[in-house]
Amino acid sequence: MKYCLYFILLVIVPFRPLYAQYPTPPGEVTAAAHDGFIPFLTGAVTEETKNLLGFARDDQLDQAKLGTPFQLYYLTSDAIERYDGASPVESVLSQSDLWYFPIIINDRIKLLLYVGKRNGRWMRAGIGSAGLADNLQEITSRWSAAAGYTPLLVQQSTIGVYLFSIPQVDTHNLTETDAVITGAGLGKKTARLSSLDETINNLRARIPR
Repeated sequence: MKYCLYFILLVIVPFRPLYAQYPTPPGEVTAAAHDGFIPFLTGAVTEETKNLLGFARDDQLDQAKLGTPFQLYYLTSDAIERYDGASPVESVLSQSDLWYFPIIINDRIKLLLYVGKRNGRWMRAGIGSAGLADNLQEITSRWSAAAGYTPLLVQQSTIGVYLFSIPQVDTHNLTETDAVITGAGLGKKTARLSSLDETINNLRARIPR
């Protein structure tokens, strides 16, 4: 019986998803995000700037909380050019030193708080990105942690777009975050994931040469 169990483990382990859970940030990252968060938020946002940043007029900032953070991954132009059409999404991504914490009020992601490393120390780098926050609200509702999904957040800085991948679906999907909201510009929401090859070819054609 012992040998049978051992054989089963050898078969199962290689098929485990690489990103089976949300990555856990270093303790210093979490501390930087949470340290004096509400005083920081209410000090940085006034009633006059709430709308401009993306809060609703009736949002109570003292009720804000931080959600599970996303570690940001980069998709560089070089990685796009080198992509061979067959490798999994993990092969084209690079980890960054940035973490995006959702700012949640009334169970909705309103904005994002950024934590990054500067001179070797983790610190808050600001708040913002209401549009990306809306997209992440939609993404995490459709592919929720409760259902076992852990979306990856990716940035392609040359073009200035954000993308996401759902590792639990397969290892070859990568979709622009805006696509979940706009549905190819028709004003309709869509749950369709794009293939990695399709997205890479699309981005490759848009990168300035």
